[in-house]
Order: sequence, then C-alpha cells, then structure tokens
Amino acid sequence: NNNNNSNNNTLQTPTTSAPAALPLSPVDVTANKLDNMMDSTNPLHINPTSNNNNSNNNNNSNNNTLQTPTTSAPAALPLSPVDVTANKLDNMMDITLAHLDRRIRRGEGRQVWKTLLECFERSVLHVHRCKFTQFLLFFAAHVVGESACSSFVDLLLSRLMDPRQPPITRSASAAYLASFLARAAFVPRHVLLRSLERLG
Repeated sequence: NNNNNSNNNTLQTPTTSAPAALPLSPVDVTANKLDNMMDSTNPLHINPTSNNNNSNNNNNSNNNTLQTPTTSAPAALPLSPVDVTANKLDNMMDITLAHLDRRIRRGEGRQVWKTLLECFERSVLHVHRCKFTQFLLFFAAHVVGESACSSFVDLLLSRLMDPRQPPITRSASAAYLASFLARAAFVPRHVLLRSLERLG
C-alpha cells in the first residue's frame, strides 16, 4: 500500500494556470465568431460515446485545446474635433427645425417667417459658401406656403436689381434666386413665371 501511494504521488503533476491570452485582432475576433457559429457542425467538437474513462478524458482535453478564446470588439476611436463640431451643428439644426415646425403648426407661421427673412438678409446672405443654415429658411418657406415663397423671391430680386447694393450682395442674391427657383419644387408656377419676367 505504501508503494502504491508513493507511485500515485509521483504520478501527480502540478497544475498551473494558463498564461493570459494575447488580445486578438479584429480579423481573429471575426474568425472566432464564425468558428463558434459552426461548432454544432464541426466534428472536432463532438464527443464520441464510450465506456472507457481514459478516452473520455482525452476527448475532453482535445475539446479544451480546440476552443478559441473570444474577446470583445475593439473600442471605437475617438472623434476628431471637426467631427465633434459637425455633430453639434447637426443636433442644433434638428432642434431648430423641430422648433420651427411646432411654431408654424400653432399658427405662428407669419411671425416665424418674418424673423427668418430678416436674419437671412442681415446674416446669411453675405456669408461666403454658407451650406446648411439657409435650409432653415427653405424649410419654413415650404411649410408656410405661397406667401413665404413670394416674399423671399421679391427680396432677392430687389437686392439683385438695385445698383446701389454692393456687388457681393447682388451676386449672392442671384445665386440664391437661381438655386431656389430651380430646385424648390414647392414654388408656385405663377411666382416662377413672374420672377423670370422681371429678370427679362
């Protein structure tokens, strides 16, 4: 008995924890996910039924070695200052559009349009390569309707045809007028024809 115990003691191997797995690349992570999805059809992951304990232990050890570690996807990269500013401007535009829509639907379209038209003439018209802010005015013109379209076209025509206006104001008025009449499908037909007659 003592000999058997000593033999058993000598056969025991010390257990050590496995070294920490290195972080996987995104390609490896995707491959591991595909492997896990295919486990049910992979014959290497199927344990054969057997009465032999040694074969069961061997199969378990093989299954353990075949399992691949899964790691979470890498964190998103931080946004650049330009992207952060662009996101803020997008959110401000969404909030302003929602505010304008609520006020116009409450019957305050005329007051809203008057304020927007004054802001456009004072600030937006002279801004070089302005790309987005003017769409607040276009949105309001679409919702308010014919009166807004007519007053906007009249403002641009008056600034365009006034020789006392500086050249930058006249050229900007021409650009806005051409773009608005060509692209705004909600402009009434008679407003478009009247504008072309005045230009002719």
